[in-house]
Amino acid sequence: MLMGASPRLMAHGKTTVWLLALFLLGTGFGVVGQEGSFFRTVWVKSYLKMHDSLLTGPGEVRLTVMHNDEQALLALVKNTPSLLDVSKSGFSNVAYVRAAKGNERAYRLLRDMPFVRFVLRNQIIFFCH
Repeated sequence: MLMGASPRLMAHGKTTVWLLALFLLGTGFGVVGQEGSFFRTVWVKSYLKMHDSLLTGPGEVRLTVMHNDEQALLALVKNTPSLLDVSKSGFSNVAYVRAAKGNERAYRLLRDMPFVRFVLRNQIIFFCH
């Protein structure tokens, strides 16, 4: 504390510091959240991609596949009629595979491949907001 400073002056200084901190915090969020900012663009694209990957069309099931060989996964999908197509994700070892609905063989086939680490049916939705 300053020698001889009144308590009222000290309280006024603390209030000024709090208001300045809130102003800087708000300005920081404004810069990060503004249209076209890197953070917002990456976050929004990731969010939309996640929710888009959970939507299925009629007669199909979407599977999330963790793998360690993308070329082998692409070849498997190309040579298996019940696997419709592959979409890349933002991660090098994760892909989204569309499979014909009602075909458990496709799910088991993916799980049994040596280059596939994990297969998840998109039936669970996690909300992380």
